[in-house]
Amino acid sequence: MVTKSSDWSNLKYCVQHVDKDIPLEIIFSTIIDDVRNEGIRAPRTIIYCQTRRQCAILYTVFETNLGKLFYKDAVSNCKKRLVEMYHAGTPETVKRHISKNLSHEEGHIKVLIATIAFGMGIDCKNVNRILHFGPSKNIESYIQESGRAGRDGSNSECILLFNGLLSAHCSSDMKDLLHDENGCRRELLMKSFGFTPQAHMRKHMCCDNCTKKCNCGPKECKTRTGLPICNEKTEDEDLSQKVRPVSLDQRKQLKAKLKSLREDIVKENKEKLINTVSLPTTLLEFGSIQVLGVLCNCHKIFSISDIMHYVEVWRLSHAHGILKAVNDIFKDISDIPDLDSESDEIIGDMNWEEIHDDSTLHSMFDSEEENMSVDETQDSGDGSLNTSSFFLDLAINQ
Repeated sequence: MVTKSSDWSNLKYCVQHVDKDIPLEIIFSTIIDDVRNEGIRAPRTIIYCQTRRQCAILYTVFETNLGKLFYKDAVSNCKKRLVEMYHAGTPETVKRHISKNLSHEEGHIKVLIATIAFGMGIDCKNVNRILHFGPSKNIESYIQESGRAGRDGSNSECILLFNGLLSAHCSSDMKDLLHDENGCRRELLMKSFGFTPQAHMRKHMCCDNCTKKCNCGPKECKTRTGLPICNEKTEDEDLSQKVRPVSLDQRKQLKAKLKSLREDIVKENKEKLINTVSLPTTLLEFGSIQVLGVLCNCHKIFSISDIMHYVEVWRLSHAHGILKAVNDIFKDISDIPDLDSESDEIIGDMNWEEIHDDSTLHSMFDSEEENMSVDETQDSGDGSLNTSSFFLDLAINQ
């Protein structure tokens, strides 16, 4: 229980969506390059994962891409790894080695990939960057975990990476944090504990949203926040480039169609639901994040390519169902392709497929009925969304 203000002014908060079509080695390329180029002088980073399997996948990505540079002095030695992994199944001797090394400013471990097993009471020196590969279960956990950065008073960054699969399990207040595109992240985080943060003297050091509004003058103002991911989606030549007017009533009808589509998908997987210990991946693949994506972009969805560009889709069959639902409402799509035998295969990078199939992640999912509401005041005749409040009005409460 947080009983005193956790408003550390030297921490900058950033929330960043990661596309499942981008390989993990590209998403984490900045950190991999830091270790490759700077070795033991690289900034110390903790990457929090949601499951042991995620830890193992990311650890392998670093090990594969760094080769001999995975080790101090480029000499293979299990006690000289620059990247380590810590979870409940880590041997006690390794845990002690990691804890001791991180407690020293000159320790050689520069990247720790960990679950919440790396908990309270461990003194970490010179941690300048905390990454969350998927949000924490709730705000309190996130504050505690991100608070490991900047203990020495240095400016540090807390980056929360998310997508629909990684955020299906988290609390409603965490989802509010993910989808607020205008408000101050710090204010939202502190509000959860009844605290009001002091106005930050330099907005570009507060959070990614405040950075967009900062005009303080120094050259570091307006600099990019988060991880620079070099091949984020660009405009696709196959996109329809068309726009339709969308009324609030049509959005409500489309929301009902999409929820019905999700119910149909779950029914088709009913046998799998009955015969498995954990929940089938369908419940993670097509949820409120996908519905939200369609509702917010329905004014420019006219093809499968449009859906693949604007919505996080894991199967081509889901994209096909979405396109039919959109056409049922607007009746202006003339060409809906037929499904083929490969339409039910997972779409995405191989490492993302492994994360998708993680049974522990499935067991974390809370499958309560979604309660999404559309604010009556947010009717936009041209289909545009004028403010990010629309995202919050489509509150996700799984």
